[in-house]
Formats: sequence, structure tokens, C-alpha cells
Amino acid sequence: MRNKYLLPISLFVIVVLLFASKVFADTLDQSNTSGTIGIGFGDLGNGRDYMCQGFKMATYNQITAISFYVKSKDGNANVGYKVWIDNANANSEPTGTVAVGIGGGTEITNATLNTTTLTKYTLGSTVDVTIGNQYTLCLAPWNTSTHVWASSYNDFQSSVSNPYANGRRTHGDTAYTTWSAPDSGNADIHFEIYGQTAAAAGGGTSVKLPDIILFE
Repeated sequence: MRNKYLLPISLFVIVVLLFASKVFADTLDQSNTSGTIGIGFGDLGNGRDYMCQGFKMATYNQITAISFYVKSKDGNANVGYKVWIDNANANSEPTGTVAVGIGGGTEITNATLNTTTLTKYTLGSTVDVTIGNQYTLCLAPWNTSTHVWASSYNDFQSSVSNPYANGRRTHGDTAYTTWSAPDSGNADIHFEIYGQTAAAAGGGTSVKLPDIILFE
């Protein structure tokens, strides 16, 4: 007996897989790559212990990865960065918990830092967001061995104005409560936010297969 439905079934499966790959793909949603100056942070007690960059998602409701461009890094191999996504007010100032935000933090080791270009880092867990709401990408110099904040001042590639319309750069003090924008005011850092469409409640993508007879 020959399988006369083999080709139609195969084509159907391919279509479903292509659809799923598009819906759940890791795709660029927001970015700024304008500017060539360095904006620094990470020194203790100068109101620049933390740095955040505001943004709004336009297409995807789940964040999967981020990019930034750090122009130098600490000589201590244990000192990298911790990044997290947080809710933000209209000034792009985070409103949640330091190093946690709304989806938990991701540690980025010194060895993986690229000081020559904008570099993408996958988050430790995806972050669910609402399209159009204000969020912020936050960074802290971080000892990835002892898992604590570490004083380490480095410059990030940035603009001299405010080319990104849906958020601004802001710096936070040691207490993570007072925020300002030193060094060229509202300059935006180079950044990228990648996302995907979150699966429907209950998990996964439900696809109804047609009733078929495999063999005649």
C-alpha cells in the first residue's frame, strides 16, 4: 500500500513549523546605534552606580535578549555586568527592585564582554512585557564570582543627543533611589532589545491537525 497523503502532510508540517519559528523568533524590536562618544558609570558614590536606558516595545510582548557596547572592561576577570529589565516611569527611571526588575537579572561575565562593537546577550529568562508601556534596561558592574555589585567605571558607546524617542538614559545612586542624567544630558547609549511573541496561556502553540487516512 502506498502512502498517498505523505506529501500533503509533510507540507502541512513545514508550514506549521515556519509559522511557529516566525511567531517565537528572537527578533530585534528596539535599538539605538547613533553616536560615537563614551558615557561612563560604575564608580561608587558619584550618583553613577547604575545605568539604565528606557525603551518601549513596538511588536513583541516577551523580551529574549539585549545588546550593549561597552568600550572598556575591568582588569579583574571576575568583574562583568548584571543586566535586568524593569518597569519605568515617564523619565525612564526604574520602579522595581535593584538587580531583579520584572524578570530577574542576568550576569554577563568579563570574558564575554566585547569592547569593540555592539554585542548581543541572551537573558537568563524571558521577560513578559506589554507593548507600548515604558520599560528600562538596567546595568550594574558586577562580580560574577561573589554575585555582588563591584565598583568598575567603564564607558559605553553613546549619542550626544537624544536620537531614541521612546526612552532616555539615566544613572542611579548607591541606594537605587535618586536618578539623574549626567554627561551630555539625555544622551542614549547604544542598545538593542530583542523579543518574541509569548505563547498563549497554558503554554505552547495549539495546532489542530486534519483528520486523515494514511493508507488506502
